[in-house]
Amino acid sequence: AAGYEVAVTPQVSEAMRLITDFKPNLVIVDLMLKDGNGFDLISEIRGTKGFKKLPVIVLSNLGQDSDISEAKKRGANKYFVKSDTKFQDIEKQIEKMI
Repeated sequence: AAGYEVAVTPQVSEAMRLITDFKPNLVIVDLMLKDGNGFDLISEIRGTKGFKKLPVIVLSNLGQDSDISEAKKRGANKYFVKSDTKFQDIEKQIEKMI
């Protein structure tokens, strides 16, 4: 509805293929994925040539300080806890980052 073209997958392996094929302007990552975790996906994004500066937003149910710290350490630009976040806050952040 906001005018963005979106690709969605619950799998780390598929996410990297989509990122490589579509070269998005921004990635939103959940930390709990079917075949791995978002921490590993963030690391893989940051380790892939051409995507080191790709904006990454984490949107997760995991809200512990250790989860937030680990995601940022691996290269997440912004972290939102689902239960504490309004959709409008995410939209505003997306607009800032792209």
